[in-house]
This record gives sequence, structure tokens and C-alpha cells, in this order.
Amino acid sequence: QGSGEGEELESLSREAQAKDPFASALVRRAIGDDCFTGYVSEIFLGVESKQTVYLISYNAAERWNGSYEYLTAEEMQRFVIQGPRAALDFCIEQDLPEGGLIFAEPHTFEDNEEIGKSWGHWRSACRLRLGPDGVAIGEFLSLCSDFDGSGHGHRSCWQAKYKAFPHGSLSLYDFKDLDEQSKTTLSHSSPKRRRMPIVVDCDGDLLQLTYKEQRGCTLGPRLTVGVGSEHERVQAAQTIAKTRYSPTLLEDCNEFASTDIKSRFKLEHASKIAEWAHQPRRVLTVRFSQEGKLLKVACTNISGSAVCVLHLEEQAKLAELRALVKHHVGMAFLALADGRLLGEAEDQVSLASLR
Repeated sequence: QGSGEGEELESLSREAQAKDPFASALVRRAIGDDCFTGYVSEIFLGVESKQTVYLISYNAAERWNGSYEYLTAEEMQRFVIQGPRAALDFCIEQDLPEGGLIFAEPHTFEDNEEIGKSWGHWRSACRLRLGPDGVAIGEFLSLCSDFDGSGHGHRSCWQAKYKAFPHGSLSLYDFKDLDEQSKTTLSHSSPKRRRMPIVVDCDGDLLQLTYKEQRGCTLGPRLTVGVGSEHERVQAAQTIAKTRYSPTLLEDCNEFASTDIKSRFKLEHASKIAEWAHQPRRVLTVRFSQEGKLLKVACTNISGSAVCVLHLEEQAKLAELRALVKHHVGMAFLALADGRLLGEAEDQVSLASLR
């Protein structure tokens, strides 16, 4: 449907598509009462008009009968999401971009890639869970399976903090190893694989080995982030997430791009970040108590769990509290225990007067 109807289209070469200014673009469209986020999945040229036409794939197909449409360059200018190129960034805390938010609801990415070879295959799989507590948990499988059983690989995990951005970027920082209890919880919460005849590879949890892989390889010890410096932990987390041909499974390589942007956040994932980032932000309830000479401020979510606990001077302004909450957990509405929202018009009010 859309602008591509009624004319024969021919696909541009991969090199030409990679150089197009909208090649990494995300779009946002209002259709009726709903708003949809999509990405450029392919670029065409009209055979007669010689106009460039963009095929847009949307995430929310279940809410709209048409999960794709064609847009012209002029329409792209109207609907494109403004901002930097969407990126997946492993960084130290001091290099975090300004702003960013934490999702009010849990979200999960999954991806899987298998590459055949003469005597078996390589496979990478990952699952990245983004929680409303600001914690990201990454699970990764990387293996080489050989017909003679000499294959190898690892299944590893880490946790980090995250910030998401409305233009589709995701920053991960403060990487750590999961404790044993968290690892056990992960294994219990993962999708269960169905028993299947041994001649058939079962589907289900992508982080588990298929029957063929169980015969073709032996997984080595888990890789760990360790307890080194922040830079060292970032590098270790990147090593765990790395695949054979790209920095992570959530990124793809653009062989035609300039050297500094050889890889990019996959657009289907970046568009989900952008869509989730435009969903309503969460409300945190602030509760005050005295702790020595300081005011203890506990920010709790809808279930009553503390998201962050801060200590400020009694005469500190609401604006200072709001800035600290944004730094620690991302954008959020603040409310008192009686349900009254604290608007920005009250930012110069002292915290002591809100008790």
C-alpha cells in the first residue's frame, strides 16, 4: 500500500541503499488514534518516475492491518524521527549521553543467527531484557558445531544499567556478572523447549542447544565480566556479546559505510526502542523520612518497591530531586504519597515543605 502502488519498482543495489541518507532512518506515523514506529527495510527506484521509494516496516502489525507501506523521499522528510543515528552503545557512566529514560514496563529483545559451513555451522543467539528497575540482563550463546563432535563455544550472561532514547538509541553501562541466584532465576524464566523426536531440531529457547549441536560441540566455561576497572568490564561485556561477523547480534555490518560506522544498531530493534520510549513514562511516589541531618527520599514504583533512595539537605529544591531521579533512573513523573503529582511549576519549592 502507499506511494509504491501503481508503478513497477526495482530494488537499488546494496551499495546504493547503504549510501542513501534515509538508509538508517526510523519513522513515526499517526494512523487514526494510534502512533506507529517503523524503519526503512528496503529502498527502490520507480522504473518510470525514477523516484526513490522507501519500504517501511512497522512493529505494531497487530494493531494495524498493514504492517508496511511505501513512502516517497518527500514523505520521509515529514515522518522521519529527528535525532542522531540510532546506536547500541557499550560505555562507561561518565560517557553517557544527556537525557535518556528507563522503561515503565519490561521489554525483551531476542535474536538468532546461523551460518552454515562445510562441516557444520556457526550459531549465535542473544536475549536482552530491559527492566523497569533500570537493569539490563544479557544472555548470549556463541558456538561452532562440527559433524565430528569437535565443536566448541560458550553460553554466558551479564547485567548492566541502561538508558533508552526517543531516537532509537540504547546505552548500556556499569557491567557486572550475575550472582548465582540471578542465574538460577534466569534459567527458570526462559522459554521451555518441547521434547521432539531426535531427528528433528526443536524450537523454543534460542539459548539452548539443538539436538544436532549437543552432538556437535561442547560448551566451555562461562565467560565473565570480572571485577576490573569500568573500561575493562565494558570490554569484557563486549567480548561476551560479540558474534563471528558483528560486534553484537543486535547490530549489523554495513560494508559500504565509512570506517567509523561499519556497524549499526539493527533498525528493527532501534525502532522498538523508539516506540517504547514514546510510551507514557512511569510515576514514582516520593516518600520522605529524617536520617540524621539529611532528608531521606525513597522513590517507589506502583508496586511499592524502592527504585532509588537519595539523601538531600532539607532545604534542597524539588528541581534538585527531579534532576537526581532523572540521572539515576531516567525520566519519571513524581508524586506524593497522597497521589498529588509534583509539576515543574513547583520545582523551586523546598523538599522540607513537601513532607
